[in-house]
Amino acid sequence: MNIPPQAAFLYRGEWSPNCDSIFVACLIRFKGETHWTKTVFPSWFLLTVVAEIKDQAGVVFTERKLKDRVEILRSRYHTFKGVIRHGAVWDMPTKSLNAFAGAYYYHEEPIYSELACLFGMHDVKVESETELVVISDDTEELPCNDPSVDVIHLDEEVNSPAIFPRPNVCRKLFEYELNVTDRESTTTMGIHYIDQAPGCQMRTRAEKDRELPKPPLCYQERGGPSTRSPHGSSCCSNSSIGWRLHLKK
Repeated sequence: MNIPPQAAFLYRGEWSPNCDSIFVACLIRFKGETHWTKTVFPSWFLLTVVAEIKDQAGVVFTERKLKDRVEILRSRYHTFKGVIRHGAVWDMPTKSLNAFAGAYYYHEEPIYSELACLFGMHDVKVESETELVVISDDTEELPCNDPSVDVIHLDEEVNSPAIFPRPNVCRKLFEYELNVTDRESTTTMGIHYIDQAPGCQMRTRAEKDRELPKPPLCYQERGGPSTRSPHGSSCCSNSSIGWRLHLKK
C-alpha cells in the first residue's frame, strides 16, 4: 500500500509546522490567561494570532482561514487518538479511518500534547480493566534458604512516647559576677569623702548632720612649747604625733 508522506496530509498551501506551532502556542496561552474553557475560540483570539504569525513567520492569514485551521487541528487530534486506542486496526475495507488516518501510519502526531491541551481537557478517561491474580490454597510452597524470624503477636497497641519540648533556659556566660576592672582607681565603690572636719578628719556630705568623734585631749594643742615639727620639710607639720616621734629619737 502506497501511503504518501505525513506532510502531504497535514500541511497544505501556506501552512507549515512552524505556523502550526505558533498558532497552537498562542491559543494555549490565551486560554490560560483568560481561563477559557470552551473549544470554540472567539474572534479576538484569532485576530491576535494573525498578528503573531505575521511577526514571527512572515505569513498573513485571514480570520476565516484560522477558523478552518482550528477544525483541521481538531480532526487531527481525534483521528490520532482513535488510531492509538486499544483495539484499532488498519486492515479495514476502506483502508482508512478518515482523511488524516494515513498521516499516522508511519509517524505519530507531531503536536499531540499541544492539541490535547486545546481539545482534550474534557475527555473522559476510560480505565483499563484490572487483572486479578488469585492465589489458591493448594499453592506449592517454594523452599527458602533465608533464616526465619518468629514474630510475637501483641494485642496491645504500641505507641511512641510523647516528647514535649523543654522550656528555654537562660544561662549566664560567667558563673560569678565580675567587678569592672577598667576604672581609673582601684578603690572600691563606696562613700566619697568630700569635706574636711576639724582635727584633720574627713567626712561625707551625708555625715554633716551627725557629730563625729573628736580626737583625745592628750593630742589637743595647749600652751607651752610649740607642737610644730622641728623639721621644716615635714608634710605633717601640724601633727602632734609626728613631733613626739622626733623627740623619742
